[in-house]
Amino acid sequence: MYTAEGRKPKDGWLEVASSGVLHKEDVIRFDHDHKTYAIYRTADNTLFATDGVCTHGNAHLADGMVKGTLIECPKHNGRFDVRDGSPQRLPVCVALTTFDVREMDGAIELDLNSAGGLGRERTRTHLHFSRRQQRQRRHLHQRDGAGAGPGLAASGVSPGDTCSRYPRLRQAHAGAGDV
Repeated sequence: MYTAEGRKPKDGWLEVASSGVLHKEDVIRFDHDHKTYAIYRTADNTLFATDGVCTHGNAHLADGMVKGTLIECPKHNGRFDVRDGSPQRLPVCVALTTFDVREMDGAIELDLNSAGGLGRERTRTHLHFSRRQQRQRRHLHQRDGAGAGPGLAASGVSPGDTCSRYPRLRQAHAGAGDV
């Protein structure tokens, strides 16, 4: 974990760490002013930055794995696209906020004033579920209704969440081919 340790932003940019600490397809955690960020370097050496905590399971994304432009959460294996913060695999449904990041004079710098991406408004994204995922979600809904276990309540997804509603998804994706 890296912290600002008394460093002050210069023109909105704050030094995170030296460039050498972040290798290709890696992620580091950076804490500043009671907020956690995740800084990524992809296989093609491009830097990205997002919120540092998963929107679903409250896990630190820096403990996850970078795969191309995706970060996989270490808690429930949900995935986000680090380029725009969009959720890419269940159980995550809410996007991450993204931030501008750059490399200057051997240091990685984060622009704290550049909050953007799909997570800025904390939008929900309709994900396209495979048939197997649809069956699993339907089973969780049935378990919740019958009181036979924690089901969706324990997963952090409520039945009212737009991304967790199987019937709504079926209607939204009707004619998409493999629903």
